[in-house]
Amino acid sequence: MRDVLKQFNNLIIQTDFRELILPDEYVIRARIRLRNNSQLIAQEYIFADTGRTKYSYHWMTESDQLLIRWDDSHHYIFTPTSPHHKHVGSEGNVQPSEPMTLEKVLAFIARQLATSD
Repeated sequence: MRDVLKQFNNLIIQTDFRELILPDEYVIRARIRLRNNSQLIAQEYIFADTGRTKYSYHWMTESDQLLIRWDDSHHYIFTPTSPHHKHVGSEGNVQPSEPMTLEKVLAFIARQLATSD
């Protein structure tokens, strides 16, 4: 995750990065403040027994209003891309999403900010 963050240093103002090594999983969490003062909360989990990964990338405004959250929770099995989906503007607005990575999310945000500059 740190290497990906370095690739987007022109987009990022501040990062609070934490790693947690547990017996059955490895957890990476980052709170990322972006140049427009929005923030991204990134969480990635790697499960030791299977090597399976799980993610959540929560992009919100400076005042904590949801912009988009991408995740792979199995709660929305009705989406054609299940378990991958995104919440756009509100928790209830669930839409299909390709599998995401931190790099894809930051590239998306960079494009969004470039069009609003």
